[in-house]
Amino acid sequence: MYVFLDIAKAFDKVDRQILLDRLWNIGIRGKMWRILKNLLKQFKGRIRISDLLTEKFNIDLGVVQGSRLGPLLYNIFLDDFVRELNKQPGIITSDGIPITTLGYADDLLLLNNTHAGMQNLLQFCATYATDNNFTFSATKCKALVYHTPYNTLEPLYISGTKLEYIVQYTYLGVCFNKGKLSFKPYFDKLLHKAVQRGAGIRQFGYSVNGLRPKSGLKLYCALIRPIFEYGSQVLNPPKSFIKGSRACQSQNIKLLLGLEKGTSTACVRLLSGIPPLSARFDFFKIIPLFTTFK
Repeated sequence: MYVFLDIAKAFDKVDRQILLDRLWNIGIRGKMWRILKNLLKQFKGRIRISDLLTEKFNIDLGVVQGSRLGPLLYNIFLDDFVRELNKQPGIITSDGIPITTLGYADDLLLLNNTHAGMQNLLQFCATYATDNNFTFSATKCKALVYHTPYNTLEPLYISGTKLEYIVQYTYLGVCFNKGKLSFKPYFDKLLHKAVQRGAGIRQFGYSVNGLRPKSGLKLYCALIRPIFEYGSQVLNPPKSFIKGSRACQSQNIKLLLGLEKGTSTACVRLLSGIPPLSARFDFFKIIPLFTTFK
């Protein structure tokens, strides 16, 4: 059983005093702490209506969005919540590792094997949010269960609001489906997106003042290849995706270099200098090992 949580106006509703206390507790003190305190106190805003501007007013909640510091401060604010959540009962992986929640910034996922266990987690979340001055957008929080008809399930509640059971949810770009746990729809979507973007780049290349082959290859590496590689560090792409991505890469490179359709794959790699995607997938899985033993 999975519940996808949505924190209402997450970055805008951070209680700054609680954030400052947590910065202090993790060892950020002295001059750095005072700088952050003064920074958080100096937020002011205006409202523009056509050509008119209101007077400046103080903004007493939240962290700066669009800055490098904002997401880091928010992660520090939410870190205690995630730590406390992981102390609650969740699921046990095949490796014997207990997991209760997964999270990236304000995108949180709760995991539990039973309805009662999940309801206890939701009650914990609601209580913690009240104590720390933030709220969940209950209408945007969704529940997903595998292999169980939804008409036989008891409802789940957070802050007194009933959660909706869904059959599909996209979490951090990855599509989860009810029923058989399969990432095939997600990989099919990636392949379709890559094909469409490749068509756009080729269209630029075919114009009167089109791209040079070198520029086209750079665009391919910047705009198309990352689509194939997204999530490859943790997900094992199916054979159909590897085959389709290989064909897509080969087709784009041949057209950008002006090669014949029958040009061999080895020749395409030699002329372009771009390695096969399967090698890239393996490379990304090895990177954490180098980081660990460095």
